[in-house]
Amino acid sequence: MKRKKISKSKFEIYTELNVYQNAPEKPGVFLLWAKPFRGNWECFHIGKSDNLKFDLLQFLSPDDSENPIKEKVRKFICGYEWTDIALD
Repeated sequence: MKRKKISKSKFEIYTELNVYQNAPEKPGVFLLWAKPFRGNWECFHIGKSDNLKFDLLQFLSPDDSENPIKEKVRKFICGYEWTDIALD
């Protein structure tokens, strides 16, 4: 029987640099958070991914401007966190 290793990130501000430096190229789940100008952090998206780094970077790319997730990322200060699940 294979063991599962689970790694969890710390909360990071959602920037390309932070994703490149910290997100793994592994399957997992991630949460995206937004901070309205005078409010508390709110989770606005939960995603499942085959490649966390790739999928997190997709929401930061400038194309597909009608995507509601990308609109929120452009409009607010955002953060993210992830959990990967790898089989040993």
